[in-house]
Amino acid sequence: MLGAFSYEHQAGEHRCRRGLAVLRRLVGALKPGGVLVLGEFLGPSDDLVLRAPDERSASLVRRFNAALRTLVTKGGSDWSWAAKVPESMRDAGLERIEVSEYREDA
Repeated sequence: MLGAFSYEHQAGEHRCRRGLAVLRRLVGALKPGGVLVLGEFLGPSDDLVLRAPDERSASLVRRFNAALRTLVTKGGSDWSWAAKVPESMRDAGLERIEVSEYREDA
């Protein structure tokens, strides 16, 4: 069993389908008033291509992302876990949930 923590940081639960179970275990290890910080990766969507030199290049990126999504999912990951995290945190009993998104659109 984990001890009681005032602060925990966890990244990458998108890699497994056990995300909610892991989240509940982390929440259970928090001291009252403790803070849990999650860093998650939201997989690329089909509209990822913002700019491309030509349609062939854009199509190649879309095909690569589709193949990556298939590979990751077959490997046991939940590609959509990051989008479910805020609701899952509420379901696990956390309060004052704050979400911030970092994105590079260079």
